Order: sequence, then C-alpha cells, then structure tokens
Amino acid sequence: MKTTFFLLALLLVFNFSTFSQNTGTQLRIIFKLKDDGFKMINTPTGFTGIPQIDYISSKYHILSLQQIALGRKSCKSVFLAEFPSGINPDQVIANYQGVNDIEYAEQDLGTSDGSQLSITPDDPYYIKQWALNNDGSFNLEPAIAGADIDMERAWGINQGDSNIIIAVLSTGNKMDHPELAGRIWTNTDEIPGNGIDDDGNGYVDDVNGWDFVNNDNNPTDDNSAGTCLAGIIGAKGNNHLGDAGINWHANLMIIKALSSTGSGLWLDAANGTYYAVD
Repeated sequence: MKTTFFLLALLLVFNFSTFSQNTGTQLRIIFKLKDDGFKMINTPTGFTGIPQIDYISSKYHILSLQQIALGRKSCKSVFLAEFPSGINPDQVIANYQGVNDIEYAEQDLGTSDGSQLSITPDDPYYIKQWALNNDGSFNLEPAIAGADIDMERAWGINQGDSNIIIAVLSTGNKMDHPELAGRIWTNTDEIPGNGIDDDGNGYVDDVNGWDFVNNDNNPTDDNSAGTCLAGIIGAKGNNHLGDAGINWHANLMIIKALSSTGSGLWLDAANGTYYAVD
C-alpha cells in the first residue's frame, strides 16, 4: 500500500515575531478533533466532555481550553490548551495523539524578540535560487530583497520528512543523480526482476515507479525536465553539491508521463496520477 502526499500548495512560513505574542512560560498545545462539527456544551473550564481528552486535561493540570475557528469555513474543531510551565510538551502531545478522536496535536511556538531560526545551505548554486531566498543582488529588474518564500526560516523549523512520498509526474528522472541518491521511492511490495506483478496493481516489476509513455518499469529521464523538477522538490540540501531542494528527506515516486520531447497524452497523466494515489 502506497501513501502519497501531493504538494500542490505554497509553503507558508509566518514571521512569528509579527503573528504571535509572548506567551510567557505557559505551555500551549494546539489539537484538532476529527469531528469538525464538535461543540462543547455546559462543560467545566478546560474540559471538552470527551473522557480521554478530559483525562489528559486533569492529568497535566490544564489552565484553559479555547475552542477556536480557523479558515474561511471557520473550522471549529481546533483547540488551544494552556498548561503550567515545566510540563514536558512531548508527553502532552503524545497523550493527545493517542486519543482516537484527535486528528493531530502540536506545540504552539512563537517568539517576541524577532529572533528566527534559519538554515542557509552550503550548496554552490543556492545563490541562484532566488525564489527560495532573494537578497536583491541578482541582475534582474526589479530585484526586490525578500520577495521569496522564506525558505531558510522554513528549514530552520524542519528540513523534510522521509515518511513523505512525493509523486513526480514528468519526463522521468536520472536515477543515479547524486543529488537524489537514496531518495527514489521503492515499491517494497514488488520483488525486482521476477517478471511478476507481486502487488497486483497491474504493473510488473514497478520497483521505482512506472513509464506510462513506453509502458515499462524504467522511468528514466530522456529530456531532463523531470530530473530538474525532482531536484526543485527534493534535492538534498546543505551537502556541498548543486542546488537545494524544498524537502531534503522526502522519497520521490518517479512517474514518466511525458516523452523525450516534453509532450504527452492526458490519459498517461491520468493513469500516472491514479498509480500514485493507489
């Protein structure tokens, strides 16, 4: 079974000194219920009426619990819980994540002094990746410093996750590219080279993806566009080599849906998409 995450949205990195206030020493935990329509009715301060969650509130001496509305649809299943200082946030989060009714839990972090964690990778061509970090020095007009996606601050928080699988539908990939070494997704349900469709998905020996243009298990890039795209998404950063990708640890599922000319059929793209999702 393949779990695939498509990155179809911009990574938003907020300036915490602007968008968050100094919370003192209290521990703030945000958690979301799976039930978007949940409402607290006549419950004591700090309690939801859900026994497992209320047990955690009591166990860690909750100070307050606020039901908040997020987004245009005003999702009301998100809560901000405040606990006394000195409590281990990992323990509280682990307790919340063990509750079946909770979709996720995380610590609410912020700064008040304007300080920012950031990572500047040492890759030699990173200075040309203006979309990630624009210092205003490149020779294009207008070169506006800060007109970028604040990638260095994002890397200061997280450089990626090897549990994330990103499907790259393009012209394929140069499988031995050093920037993507060890990063190509492997179908562990398939036995390489035995000529059998071991996982029953309709594709024989699809160990590292599929070539829908030539209908084989060799999605090697014969154009370079796919390799470039894979690098933008996931080239290893801070390794003294080439460029820096967005996610330094994600696995890349290679799906060849475009030919050597960079063109292709809608049906191949559709089949590639279903392949990734299934």
